[in-house]
Order: sequence, then C-alpha cells, then structure tokens
Amino acid sequence: MSIPRVVLHKHKADAVKRFHPWIFSGAIKQTEGELREGAVVDVYSHAGEFLATGHYGTGTIAVKIFAFAPVTDLEQLFLEKLHTAYQLRQQLGLVNSPTTNCYRLINAEGDGFPGLIIDWYNGVAVMQAHSIGMYEQRAVLVRGLQQIYGAALKAVYDKSASLLFRHAASQDASRRDQYLLGESGPLEVMEFGHRFLVDWETGQKTGFFLDQREHRALLAHYAKDQKDRAGWGGEVRQKRPCVDSYICARLST
Repeated sequence: MSIPRVVLHKHKADAVKRFHPWIFSGAIKQTEGELREGAVVDVYSHAGEFLATGHYGTGTIAVKIFAFAPVTDLEQLFLEKLHTAYQLRQQLGLVNSPTTNCYRLINAEGDGFPGLIIDWYNGVAVMQAHSIGMYEQRAVLVRGLQQIYGAALKAVYDKSASLLFRHAASQDASRRDQYLLGESGPLEVMEFGHRFLVDWETGQKTGFFLDQREHRALLAHYAKDQKDRAGWGGEVRQKRPCVDSYICARLST
C-alpha cells in the first residue's frame, strides 16, 4: 500500500530541511493519494525530493513530522524513539531517583512525537494524544512502555478521547478516556522529596504539571526562610494542580 504524498510549494522546503516539525496548510502545493485525518504521509519538495514523514491533519498545521528520513518500519521507529526518550531521562537522573518518582517521559516534538504527552507516575503511565495520528498508535506505545519499564509498569491510562472527541457526535464507546493496561486509583508521587496526590482521571491534562518541576524547585529556593505573608499556611486542595503544587513547594521551605 502506497503512502499518500504531500508536495510543497517552491521555497517551502527550507524550514523542513532545518528540521522544523510542522508543515502549515499554506505551504502545500498539492497532495497525492487518499488523505484522512491522522494518515501517515510522505512530504516532498516541489522538485520531487523526499523531505519527511508525518501525520496529516485537516487544521492549520497540515503535517506534524516525526521522521526526517524514509520510514521502513513505523512501529520500530516509535519503539526506538521511546527508548531514546527513556535513556535521556536516565541520563538526567530522573529514573530510579530517590527523591523524584514522577516525570515527563514524552514531551511531544521535543522527543520526536508531535502531538503526544506521556507522563510517568511511579508505576502508572498517563498518555494524552493531541492528534488522531498519535491516538492511533496507542497499542504500539503500550508495547513500548512494557518493554521499557517491565514489571514496574502497573497501568497505562489514556486521556486522549476527552480532548480529541469532546465535540464529536459519535457515541462510540471505545472513544473514551480509559485504562489500556491495568488499573489504578489516585496515586501519591514524590518530586524532590515533596509528596503529591495525583488524580489523572479527574485532574487537568494528565493530572499534574510535571513540566513545572524546575520552577517549583526554584520557588522553594527563593522562598526559603521567608515569612508567610500571603497566608498560604494550612490545607492545600488539589483542585488547581498547577497553583497548588507551587503552594506546596512554598510551604515545604
């Protein structure tokens, strides 16, 4: 089965050659083959030069690129990218850290997975796809997570449907936020020794703003030995995970 092609206008290939992961709809000269939302497409210059492979979308961002070289085995490519992301977290000291057991494993374009977030919460992986193309790779992603974490992986929760299909008329029961592997309720995790109770099912996004880890540490550093002028003492409620996690960091000093 041939892969559909997207051909760019003249001079629109430069950004792709600089490894920009997005192709906007206005850059497309023509398309070849049957296209649908989430389809894998190859991208070519106006002169017929291969440029990249990505997922097609019907919005302003027409293609989200995940490879800048020809892809022969899509599943193997994604598995290799997962392992690369995990190895980077190992190098950063996040894996098996004595003070932090939650971190962002996949940070979308930064890890070569445009439109995908995967967060690790001490045995539970929570994923959220922001594109149909990545949503359709869920089974591959679960297999990759099992390869990486082995017995340490207790559950995988997919929180994509409430984002991708919230305006859809379809009543397809499979299109819902759900566990793809195992089950788990809210879980206590640790970040720089601070403990947080995370509920990814009812919380915002994937349950916790893990990308703000260094900012919380910075706040704790500057707030050390400062008086509580804002009246933040007392109970912290997890209704606003971003704000409340900052309050926790402040109270811990």
